[in-house]
Amino acid sequence: MSYVNSVLGKDESIEYKAVVSLLPFIPRFIFGLILIGGGVFVFYVPMSQKIFNVDIEKIISVALIFGAYQF
Repeated sequence: MSYVNSVLGKDESIEYKAVVSLLPFIPRFIFGLILIGGGVFVFYVPMSQKIFNVDIEKIISVALIFGAYQF
């Protein structure tokens, strides 16, 4: 017996059972993977420029990975 069936009242019944589709989330998932891949790629490609003694590729890679996490 499911939880929903156990909490139904005496004269209550289930009229509709919905199923959630993950299909709308596929574009966001793919975009996130692209951003993470770009961040990892940039992290390992040397650009030899620094901002406040931090390599620019590390800043870009962290920004891409953080953007993928927030998206």
